[in-house]
Amino acid sequence: IEEEYKALIARYGADLARWTYAPENDTDGSFAAYLQKHGILASAGHTNAKYADVATAIDNGMQLINVSADSKIFDEIKARGFKKAFVASDPDLIKFGVSKKVTDVLEAAGIDYVMFSDIKPNPTIENIQHGVEAYKESGADMMITIGGGSSMDTGKGIGIIVNNPEFADVRSLEGVAPTKNKCVPIIAVPTTAGTAAEVTINYVITDVEKKRKFVCVDVHDIPEVAVVDP
Repeated sequence: IEEEYKALIARYGADLARWTYAPENDTDGSFAAYLQKHGILASAGHTNAKYADVATAIDNGMQLINVSADSKIFDEIKARGFKKAFVASDPDLIKFGVSKKVTDVLEAAGIDYVMFSDIKPNPTIENIQHGVEAYKESGADMMITIGGGSSMDTGKGIGIIVNNPEFADVRSLEGVAPTKNKCVPIIAVPTTAGTAAEVTINYVITDVEKKRKFVCVDVHDIPEVAVVDP
């Protein structure tokens, strides 16, 4: 594992390596000591993202930011010239004020947004389809996903279908999806370290009618930016 991370550091820089350190892979503490020696371990366990996931995401143009969300989200929106955000977050995060930390930033900066909260712990085909319609009606030109894997997966599915409408049935995205266009620009704000969905190329959808889940794999679904704020 040390050789893997040495390669990661050489390729993408110390800042990225800091976010891919997983303490469960370093039972004797030797790798932590290696990172500390090189001055790149602020604290352990920020994300479960694995080397291959992060490398793939970066290769496909995603940026990984490890600073305060409230100081960077506006900068990233402004730099890309976006005008209106479609904020996808689950009802509990809205209820307990977690999502408000992000929307407060948008309001303070005068950035228009619409909130979408039709998200379930295991997002369904219907959640995705409702989100696609809501996005089209919103007039937004980008998306912010806030939450764990469910919010991230819902946002990915919505973003892919908006720009690839031939997959509107959702089921046809199962497996390695043959989409042609990159999804709607997404700024991902993960609130958990369980799935690393902010950097992976896959998402999971529940088919309620057929009582099954299916995985969609697509390099076009990777967020533009992941704001990782411990």
